[in-house]
Amino acid sequence: MPMKYHLVAFCSHNYQHALESSMPSWLASDAETINVYTDWDMITQPGLTIHLVFQPCNDYGTNCVRKSEALLYFCANNPNKRHVVMLDVDCYILGNLMDAFRVYGGFDVAVTVYKNLKHKHRLKNVSAGALFINNTARTREFLCRWVKDQRSDYHQTSCRDQRCLSLLLHRNPLELNIKQLDYNIWNAHANPTVLKTDNNPLSWLENLDEHCRVLHLARGLWKDKELVERFVCG
Repeated sequence: MPMKYHLVAFCSHNYQHALESSMPSWLASDAETINVYTDWDMITQPGLTIHLVFQPCNDYGTNCVRKSEALLYFCANNPNKRHVVMLDVDCYILGNLMDAFRVYGGFDVAVTVYKNLKHKHRLKNVSAGALFINNTARTREFLCRWVKDQRSDYHQTSCRDQRCLSLLLHRNPLELNIKQLDYNIWNAHANPTVLKTDNNPLSWLENLDEHCRVLHLARGLWKDKELVERFVCG
C-alpha cells in the first residue's frame, strides 16, 4: 500500500478568503485527506472534511494557538494515521509532500527554519507555518506540551505559536528526532530575512527554487490574485 499523508489546518472566519485561494492547490495535491478545523460554518466540498470545533474569535494570538490545538485534535483522534502535515491557510502546495516522509522518514517532527541563521541558532527561529509529523504517542505528547506552553506564555505574544514551538524544539525535552527541512523547498516564505524590498515580492518569487513544494504567501501576499495566478496556477 502506498504511503499517504493527511493534511490539517485551522482556518478562522476572518481568514476564509485565504483558504479559498489556497484550497484548489490542496485539492490537487497528494494528500489522502484534507482536514480543516474552523470557528465558522464553512461549506464543505468533495475531498474536504470540516471540523467546527471552535467559537468565533478575532484575536490573532488566540487563533495562532488554535493551529496547534487543531493538529493535536487530529492526531489524538486518529492515532492510526501516521503521516500528518499541518499548513497555514496561506500556503500553496506546488508539489509532492509525501516525499518529506519517504526521504527523511526517520524523524518525529520535521520543520523549516528562517534562512541566514547560524546553525546553533536555527532551532530558535522555526516557522510554525508548515509542520511535518510522524503521529506517535511521543509526538502527541510533544503537541500537548506545545499547546500548554502557548496557553501559559507569560509574554502573550501575538505569534506565540511560533515562539513556543521554537523554544520547545530547541530544548527538546522529549529527545525527539527533529529534521530541519530545506526552507526554499518546503516552506518558501517571504519573511523579512528573505524579502528585502518592502511591497516588491516579484524578485523573490521569480527566483523560487524550481523544486519548491510549499509556497507560503504570508504577509497578505495571497490577496494579490495576479501573483497567485502567475506563481501557483501558471
